[in-house]
Parts: sequence; C-alpha cells; structure tokens
Amino acid sequence: MTSISADPTITTPLAKKDWSRVVFFIGSFLFVVRLLGSGWRQGFPIAFPDSANYLSTSALGPFSSEFWLGDKPVGLPLMLWLLRSNIRAFIVFQTVVYISAGLFLFRTILETFAHRISAWLGIFISAGILSHYKFALWNLEVLSESLILSLTIIGISLVIRISQNPTKSNLILFCTVLSFLVLLRDINVVLAILAICGAGIVLRTQYFKEHQRLIIRLAVVLSIFSLYVLIAQSESQRYQYGVINNVGIRILPDPRVSVKTFDENPQLLQLIEGRAGRNAWDDGGAFLTDPSLEPFRNWVYKNGQKELFTSMITEPAFWNSHISNGMSSTLAQDLRSYDRFGTSLRLNIFPLNEVMPSSSGNYLIVVALSSLAFVFIYRRRQHKQVAIASIILLTISSFFFVVSIAADAVEVERHSIPPLLMTTIPLVLCIVALVDRAISSLPLHINSFDRVQASRSTDIAVSGFFVLTMMSIVALEFRTQDWDPSFARTII
Repeated sequence: MTSISADPTITTPLAKKDWSRVVFFIGSFLFVVRLLGSGWRQGFPIAFPDSANYLSTSALGPFSSEFWLGDKPVGLPLMLWLLRSNIRAFIVFQTVVYISAGLFLFRTILETFAHRISAWLGIFISAGILSHYKFALWNLEVLSESLILSLTIIGISLVIRISQNPTKSNLILFCTVLSFLVLLRDINVVLAILAICGAGIVLRTQYFKEHQRLIIRLAVVLSIFSLYVLIAQSESQRYQYGVINNVGIRILPDPRVSVKTFDENPQLLQLIEGRAGRNAWDDGGAFLTDPSLEPFRNWVYKNGQKELFTSMITEPAFWNSHISNGMSSTLAQDLRSYDRFGTSLRLNIFPLNEVMPSSSGNYLIVVALSSLAFVFIYRRRQHKQVAIASIILLTISSFFFVVSIAADAVEVERHSIPPLLMTTIPLVLCIVALVDRAISSLPLHINSFDRVQASRSTDIAVSGFFVLTMMSIVALEFRTQDWDPSFARTII
C-alpha cells in the first residue's frame, strides 16, 4: 500500500490560494511612489527647529558625551549618524520601517481572525488609516513621529500575538520595541513603566508560567533603558520646555490657578505674569535666556515638575478642560500646516477625518462602546484573548493620549498623533472581531484560511507582475509630474 506524501504544496481543489503577498506588494509600491515622489527632487529640505536639532546632535557622534546627554533623546540622532546624516536615505529608511510595520500588522490580522471576509476587511481599513496623509506625512520629515508610529504599530501587533501565543521571540521583540520607543521620546517612558507594572501582574498568572524568568530579565532591561532616559533628561534639563510651555500658555492666563501655583513665591508670579500666553521660544527665547527671569528658571529646575503635578491633582477641572480641548483639537485638526510636500493631495483616499470622532466627548463614547463590544466578544472563546488585549490597549492608549496632551502645551496635535493611532487600531480590531463573530454565527459554511505554500512558479509570476506594475505606474507619474529620474531608479 502506498501513502500520499504530506507535501504542503499539494492542496485539495477547494483550498484557496493565499494572495496576500500579491496585494501587499502592489499596495506597498503604490504607497511608496505616491508618498516619496513629490519631495525627491528637492531632497526633503528640513523646516522644523527640531529637525535641525536632531541633525546637529547626530553631527556630534556617539563618541561625545553631549550626544548621549544632549538636548534631544538619542534614538533619532543615532539613526541619522548611522546614515551619515543623509536626509534622503533617512526618509527612505523610516518609510521602509513604516511599511514593514504595516505589513506585520496585516499579517497579524490574517493569522488572528478565522474568516477571510473579516480579516481582509480589517486589512483594508487598517491600510486606509496607515496610508492616510495624517499619519503618512511624518515619513517625509526628520522628526521622531514616523519611527514612533512604526514601533507603535509593531508593538500593538505583538500584543495581539502574545495574547494568543506568548513565545520567547515575541516577548523579546516587544521589549526591544519598547526600548527603542523610550529612546525616541522621553514621554514614552510612561509606556515602559506601564509595561513593567504589567509584567509584575502577568508573572502571577499561569499563562506566562513558562516565560517567567525571561519576563523578569526583559523588565530589568527595559528599566535600565528608562533609567538612562530619565538621567539624560535630568542632565540636559530638557524637561524644562514642557514646564515652561505649560506655565506660559496654560497657567498664567488663568489668574486663580496662577496665584495658587505660585502661592509660596508671589514675587516670582509678578516677575513672569507679563509673559502669559508665551512659550519657551517666543520673543527670542526670553523664558530661556532673559537674565531677569533667572529666578523663574531656577524654580523650573528645582520645583517645576513637582508643582505642575500637584496642580493636576488639586485643579482637576482646570486640567480636564485643557486636556479636553487638546484632544478635540487633535481629533479635528487636519494637520495640513505640517504637510509641506502635498501629501494630503496624494494620499487622501480613506475618509479618516470624516469617520473619526471630532471631539473629546465623541472619542470617549466611541472608546466606551468599543470596550462594551469587546466584553461581548469576550464571551466567544475564539476571540477571548484578542478581546482582553484590545481592552488593555484601549485603556493604555487613552491614558497615554491624556499624558501626551498634559505634558506640553506646544504642538499638542503633533505630539498626540502616536496615541491617536494607538487608539485607532484597537477600534478596527473591534469591528473585525464583531464581523468575524457574525460570520461564524451564520448557518452558511464559510471556509476559514487554508495555509498554502506557494510554488516557485507562483513566486516568479508575482514578482513579474509586480515589476510590470511598477514600471507602468512610474511611467504614468513621469507623464503627469516633474519627477527626478533618480527617484524611479531608487524605487526599482
């Protein structure tokens, strides 16, 4: 008697091919061409002071102590130094990271949900969000937003994967992602602290019993990175900007809160009350350089953070009003003031601005309804872990949204983009899980995924089709826009 070989390339006639790679190839190419082309000839010139600061820090090199304890977190200057401060190379690098993060999320959705309809619905919605100019435009700037967005997407994907299968590699990768996030922006230490606290909780569960020692080691590593960032922040005194901006823009315009904040030092209030509505860099950076304001700067260095934190506890209504306004501004802002390369004209297919809540009240309602939906989904065994992970993500992202707004009164919309995306993806997962549950409850039989190993001929056909598509689109772009031929060669 002969037996049939368990060759993974042999499938039944009913098995469905996995065309995800074809779709991902074409989608990634379209995104790259539409995003990078408009600024390629110009070389993506910088315009923001932070960009110049990152480049000047990278010029110091990692062999200088000022590089590690400088005015900016070390993550982005280190990337620029590795790329020899080549702006084009850096833009391409962070765009590739962004696309890779998106593909990792799409693959996670494919592997999480049972039915093709619901999984592809989640992929198309997620792709529409990630390719929207509101998030995509940051790939064209020498700022930390793009890499933070990319690492946020990877981190969320890993949380979903870990909730279903806590492998050693996923746990190590998650710790690595959080460590890089901490190195990119100081406020991300909040995420690291929450992760460390979460590690202390999961160690008591049976679910992570096999990886307890690994989790402890990873928590120690993450603590070291966080401690370094806090030391560097204190050494460079870069926390002063957030304190000064909050005092000038939020506290001084309110006489009652101003008096209460400086009740132990009324002379200091008299010294700065004329600067109400000003930030740290207004009027030639008077808050930072004016000799007459030296007593105020001493207060910022010694007591500023503590007094602001105390104010947030004793004046909840005041801070709630500013946080609510900041959240509404972030949700309603179209960010076209940051769009220097016309990305909104090229990547505006998905109606993100129309479907997202436009105020803090609507945002809280959406989050609350999504949480209730996940509680409903939790009852289905198949999505139990996804529901738990998504509720945790929604809670953390909402808290981080609030912290990001409260930490600094300047460029609130820009600094709130990562927490906004962090909230959006779990909402998409909620929709997908509900659709997946609805499909499962139908009397009709809908096939779940059939994992198929593609043959070599399929790979060749996919590659050939991708190359032909790329050539066609580049040719069309040459006919319609004034593009640099070096851009086409780089993409190819």
